[in-house]
Amino acid sequence: MRRARPSGYMTVARAIAEADARPWLGDLGQPTLLLCGEDDQVTGMDVSQTLLDQLPNASLLVIAGAGHAPHIEQADRFAHAVREFLQFRVEKPEPARARNPCEADPARPQSMSRDLVTSKRSTHPVRPS
Repeated sequence: MRRARPSGYMTVARAIAEADARPWLGDLGQPTLLLCGEDDQVTGMDVSQTLLDQLPNASLLVIAGAGHAPHIEQADRFAHAVREFLQFRVEKPEPARARNPCEADPARPQSMSRDLVTSKRSTHPVRPS
């Protein structure tokens, strides 16, 4: 952010603010991992919940102790979630409606993490890395 030119940043910010993807979200069948910091004051849970509701094969990970930049503020948790999400797709490529890797796996113990994964079917703690 420190290196961003104000005019360039404002152009991108305006484009993001004016974009409305809602009309075609339901057409996206790919497994989708949404990541949101629990303290995100920029987009926050309202936008994340809208995406979760409209994307047919999405899961939402709310990362505790993070704001709008969980990839920086909680980098290990963020990386673990992305790695697990992608690894499942490489190890067990299945149709788009396959089990979400962020859902509880009975073969692996659950952590006591405050991070929560929400899918259209369940909410549970995320396993530690």
